[in-house]
Amino acid sequence: MYSVEAEDLNVGFNYVLRFLIERGTEVKVKDYTTKELHPFVFEMRNPCARTLLYPYRGNNPFATLFETLWVLAGRSDIKHLEFFLPRAKDFSDDGLTWRAAYGGRMFTSGITQNPVDQFEYVYKTLKADAGSRQAVITIWDPGRDCTVGKTKDMPCSNRLCFMIRDGKLDLSLNIRSNDVLWGFSSINVYEFTVMQEIMATMLGVEVGRYYHIADSLHCYTGGGFNAEKNYKKLIKCMESTYTKRGADICAEAGHKKFSIGHIGFMRDYGRTMFKYKELYNQVVALFDMTVTPDYDRMVDIASHKLTLDPDIYLLLLCYIASARIEDQDHFTQLYKKVMEKVAMSDLKVACHYWMLKKRWGLKTTDIEHAYTECKCLTI
Repeated sequence: MYSVEAEDLNVGFNYVLRFLIERGTEVKVKDYTTKELHPFVFEMRNPCARTLLYPYRGNNPFATLFETLWVLAGRSDIKHLEFFLPRAKDFSDDGLTWRAAYGGRMFTSGITQNPVDQFEYVYKTLKADAGSRQAVITIWDPGRDCTVGKTKDMPCSNRLCFMIRDGKLDLSLNIRSNDVLWGFSSINVYEFTVMQEIMATMLGVEVGRYYHIADSLHCYTGGGFNAEKNYKKLIKCMESTYTKRGADICAEAGHKKFSIGHIGFMRDYGRTMFKYKELYNQVVALFDMTVTPDYDRMVDIASHKLTLDPDIYLLLLCYIASARIEDQDHFTQLYKKVMEKVAMSDLKVACHYWMLKKRWGLKTTDIEHAYTECKCLTI
């Protein structure tokens, strides 16, 4: 067994890459060659330190943010998801949905023939008995997954176990197959630690530790998926001298927490999850407008209109507007307005760093520059 323990995802990702690249076993799967750690455990001491700020990684924090919200809303349709993840259809059997979407299996349909909200089950179980060992969510569904035949979308994550110990909520995730580039570092650690934080807040306990248990943690080295190019990217990430500074900047900026709104419904399960679905609907409503929206007005009213985390809405609004507003001066004015309203955090720095490179085309690995500008853009 291979194991890594780290305070946050930035430092942890570097340790994981070193293990994988230097000690991984070469395994051929179908027509692909991979390097694999089997089995592998990643222990994260501070699950709220989940934002990845890595110069050579190239991850899109806006996409990670939206996909997490998409999961919390219990969605399986990819109509809006593919705007953030252009390759979403490559993993869809019908071009419309993800058959194994986690949100659909956890929050809306469940695993049994009688639909059950498994996240609510965990909440009620731990609310009734803080020492329970039964607060489990199952994603793999034998009735569907053992009989499906050929599919592009088999669930990778299989089981979550929430447990309160020493007054803190720990979360263990079991995942059968985990790509270090597109799964582990891009979305999996982020989305599940968000769920851990939300559950801890509703239960009125502190966030404990996160355990990521993978039967196969791997990277592709040849045979497709731009494997050779991506493998070189991973080596560059591993050798990056910016790793420690990225972690430091995230800590200095403050780890963005997913607020669940006013104290009136902080520990009310139904009210809380309704607000996440409402926030998701408010974001996707931006796509459905037939004419160019008045983004400036939306920014002005966001803080008053939303009862749940306006920062998430504003950042995603900014990303959508970036694709629709061609005039650079117009977008720059809107962007500055948004960033002045968004609270200082590691998430804000990561989004700004991505936008500097993608919207303004700055060829920079200087994350310090993004951090300094974010401080100036915070009221």
